[in-house]
Amino acid sequence: MAKFVKNSILLTIFILSISTQTAFAEMWVASKLRGAVFVFDGVAWQQIYRGHKVDSSRAIQTAPKSRVVFTRGRESIDVRGDTRIRIKDRVGQLDTVVEHDFGEITVDVNKKNVQHFAVKAPLLTAVVKGTKFTVRAEKKGRLSEIRVQRGLVEVQDQERKVKVNVKPGQKAQRSVGTNAVVKVEGRGTVEPYLDMQTNQVVAQDQTQLQVELGLVQPNAVQLGENGTNTSLTGTNTNPAQVEEELAGATGTGSSGTGTTGTDSSQNQPTEEADDGNLVDDIVEEVGSLLEEDDEEDDEEDDEEDDEEDDDGLIDLDL
Repeated sequence: MAKFVKNSILLTIFILSISTQTAFAEMWVASKLRGAVFVFDGVAWQQIYRGHKVDSSRAIQTAPKSRVVFTRGRESIDVRGDTRIRIKDRVGQLDTVVEHDFGEITVDVNKKNVQHFAVKAPLLTAVVKGTKFTVRAEKKGRLSEIRVQRGLVEVQDQERKVKVNVKPGQKAQRSVGTNAVVKVEGRGTVEPYLDMQTNQVVAQDQTQLQVELGLVQPNAVQLGENGTNTSLTGTNTNPAQVEEELAGATGTGSSGTGTTGTDSSQNQPTEEADDGNLVDDIVEEVGSLLEEDDEEDDEEDDEEDDEEDDDGLIDLDL
């Protein structure tokens, strides 16, 4: 009997050890870090260091000139300076969802047979099976951009209920505005826009998409920067109506952002009401931690190719 109890205890310890190792392997870990990086613990912002294991849904923010790379196995999330994200695991059928409030991240995801990873920016969502891509979002949610380096990225516009596949060398961009749609440009032909529910083709390009969605009148479309319609939809001579049409066409008006643009306030985390003061408060708390490295040039960092050498980052061997 004693031998049976001993064997049962050893088996239990072995199973718990395997489970712990598996759970650790599935966690996102800060493997490279430079500068000051913070996580919100539910009460206050706490600075983190190399080896920090990410708690799902906790807000993470980098200070200006800082950078952190979170890794899980062979997958990575490279977070640049002045960026805020949350990493959530096991969301529906997806393994990982990154909520991206503002700033810039580059994601390198293992290839699988099903879509298993997503990044949700204020105006666009990227869903992938396996690829490398960069997401940039302006503060206040006025513009989001997705650039693809490898693989295929499905870019979704939740407001317009359309999606489009973006290929390597291409980028998808979406701004706020009454008539704004996803604009895809870059190397090669642009894939058609599909209905998110039916997967049926809605339009072959953004010009046709605006017409099909009823955002503009046919034969009266002139796209400006960021895929926003800048033309009038008729030949009105009534000054009041012309002014109203012009305001709608440029996505501005009395409210400044159009009537159907995304409300960026919904995309800001509730734990910090004033984004502009957040980094200032952090800088005051950490003081010398934010001393700039004169030998590093962040503008060159932004132009690194897929073989970048991560100069200035500190590696962690796990």
